[in-house]
Amino acid sequence: MREEANIVEQYADADTSGRIDILIKYYPNFLRLVEGYEQSLSYIIKQEKEYKHRAARGDLGVADGAYSSEELAAKAADKNISIFTTNALGRTPREILAQFQLTENALQVASCPEGHTPKSSSYVLQSNSIRASFPRSCCEGCPHQKECLASIKVNTAVVNIPLTSWRRATELASDQDNELRLS
Repeated sequence: MREEANIVEQYADADTSGRIDILIKYYPNFLRLVEGYEQSLSYIIKQEKEYKHRAARGDLGVADGAYSSEELAAKAADKNISIFTTNALGRTPREILAQFQLTENALQVASCPEGHTPKSSSYVLQSNSIRASFPRSCCEGCPHQKECLASIKVNTAVVNIPLTSWRRATELASDQDNELRLS
């Protein structure tokens, strides 16, 4: 292999007559060397293009929806990886969930899709969900009442938001926005 590299160096350093001599002397090997270098350069260029493409768009990671979390997304983002979580239930989450605004720590509802602030909101550890109570007048007759699955009580309306479904709905809404921007 070192001899073949030496031939290439000699050829590169030689003048026109020297190159002809090298071609005649090493003709059987020369075509094989050129083909080998062409293939090598082609492979390097292809790998470089793929690397730049991946670096520009980031890699895609797939995670089971049960393991979806802000912590996982943050760790992946540090490595330029976009996380796509599967929906273990085999169905898409209710789209309306993505329209609920959560507080910064994502443990309480800040507002509903209509912009109403809940009377109270609390995180339920056992079900990894948020239970939000709104004034009955906010949800009664609201166009989203059936989508939100608001349970109308005497004075309040209660909405339960599973956080895993909320994250998945938010991801899907973001993906749809990205597709719209790209088209």
